Amino acid sequence: MKEAYNRHHPPPQLPRTYSAPIQSQVHFLTFAGGDDIFRRQVQRIEREAKELGCFDSIHALTDVSDHPWVQRLLLEHGPFLRTHKKGFGLWLWKPYLVHKAIRAIGDGDLLVYMDSGCELSQSGQNVFTEYLRYANVNEAMLWEIPFIERDWTSSYLIESLAVPSEYQASRQIQATWFIIKRTQRTLDLTDRWLNLCLLGSSEYLIGAPTDPNTGSSNLSFLTNHRQDQSIFSLLCKMHKLRPLPWQDRFAPWLYVRGSWIFQFPVHARRCKRNGVVHRLSTMGTLFDGKLSRIEFMTRVIAARLLYALLTAARIIMKPLRS
Repeated sequence: MKEAYNRHHPPPQLPRTYSAPIQSQVHFLTFAGGDDIFRRQVQRIEREAKELGCFDSIHALTDVSDHPWVQRLLLEHGPFLRTHKKGFGLWLWKPYLVHKAIRAIGDGDLLVYMDSGCELSQSGQNVFTEYLRYANVNEAMLWEIPFIERDWTSSYLIESLAVPSEYQASRQIQATWFIIKRTQRTLDLTDRWLNLCLLGSSEYLIGAPTDPNTGSSNLSFLTNHRQDQSIFSLLCKMHKLRPLPWQDRFAPWLYVRGSWIFQFPVHARRCKRNGVVHRLSTMGTLFDGKLSRIEFMTRVIAARLLYALLTAARIIMKPLRS
């Protein structure tokens, strides 16, 4: 599954958009909670966002922030967040905070949401500007990933929303990171996203209805379900917002100095420790003349061999640890 997600070659170019400068303000939002590992990633990505230099405001929040949005979140939904440890409340905080943020910015402004595990390349500023222009024209910059909707969404949610078959058979839209422009359509989208995540006992977020007799979820509806992302993806399609093929996941052996991947600003690496993208992306790329193609290919081959050896070692060691 992961291999299908990791690109080995440059992704398709973005459709051409207007070259006029963006007059709207651009706002950045990220959040993490439940663990110091994730809270530290908020601090890291906040630094990277500041250095990218594309944002008029940055909201880098954690569950220990004294920000009023966070305090309200904990007051209203603290028990749910603590009970459902996965994703610090099955990622309920994401539609909640996006809902708050999109209503706090001006009409026509852009909101960039990004999971704290993402990393930002300092060599990707030009491409990121193109993302902003695209979102400014099309109301959103959304990314589809190579997984079919019905395979990664609870049948209960699909049946309840009467999702058309063509949407079920299409690729899922990720909620890892996205850009939305404040318009009536995106206000309606974020309104419904939050409402569906909260409906009843958050059964759409969980992916299965709650048995009134036992209070537990009916797991017969669940195969693979991506909680907030499954709901977000279906709603984006229902609101006629068009996604583009993902540009944020790359083969691990391409993370070497001079790699073409650093042209792309966002790397959805689910970073939990020290990020590598910022450091490597400031060393120059294959395209600025600081590295020959032969030197670049040598680095990639060496990194790929090392990755293969480490993968083999993990496979060998796994039965020994159990």
